[in-house]
Amino acid sequence: MWIFMKGIMGSCVSLGLIFIVVFLPILAGLTPAQQMGFFVGGGVIAGLFSERIMPMLERGLIERIDAKADRAVVQSQAATEQAKEASEAAGVAKSTADQASDEALEATTAAEEAVMKAEAALAETQVDAALGKNSLPSSWEQAEQRALNALQKNPENRTLSIKLGNLYFLKIRDAEKAEQVLKKMAEAVKHSEAENWSTDYGDAHYNLACFLASSPDEHEVKAEFRKFVPTPELTERALDLLAISFQFNPKNKKDAKVDDDLSALFSHDRFSKLTSE
Repeated sequence: MWIFMKGIMGSCVSLGLIFIVVFLPILAGLTPAQQMGFFVGGGVIAGLFSERIMPMLERGLIERIDAKADRAVVQSQAATEQAKEASEAAGVAKSTADQASDEALEATTAAEEAVMKAEAALAETQVDAALGKNSLPSSWEQAEQRALNALQKNPENRTLSIKLGNLYFLKIRDAEKAEQVLKKMAEAVKHSEAENWSTDYGDAHYNLACFLASSPDEHEVKAEFRKFVPTPELTERALDLLAISFQFNPKNKKDAKVDDDLSALFSHDRFSKLTSE
């Protein structure tokens, strides 16, 4: 409004200067009565301009300003709505992208698990063949390597670990490696999130005890053990392993009482105590 008033005042000053320059020489040639009439007429016109025309101009200007302000508000609201829609669209796009990413990850994980299971199954088949009666040492080595590769990806695989332990113990005749395989599996299941990890942990120690309490028959190439008397050291280690096994899987006590692989321990006082607790 102040800017508008300054503009009007400037216009009045400009008109006054024009009046002085243009009409002053004309007034000089008029009679006093004519001059008086001229000034009265000019005052009437100026008053009319001040009372009627200026308010009209002011209202018109205010209306234009208000109209522009309204348009600006409408445009701002429209821009805000567009921004909101764009934000919602971006959110939907992100959600869709996240879902697609999750589905892709699930598919990749499922594919990896399928490959891992297939490799484990192939390794088990090859180890079973290597444990056969007429298998050759070359097949033992191939089965060992395939089983180790599969267990590297899934060290919790109980079945494959036990079969590889049998291969070490019965064919390759390396009791230390057999023990390492089962211990590694036992630790893997212990630190896993599987609900039945304690059962597998107990079973791993049970199988290891069987390894230490029995010996493969040098004249029998099938996956069987012959009865023999283990050394006192092996006997104590086997009993220690059975104690751990029974702690995590008490059901193994019943199996231990009739397991031929543990027959060398049946007469031991500690064995009787462990299986009767």
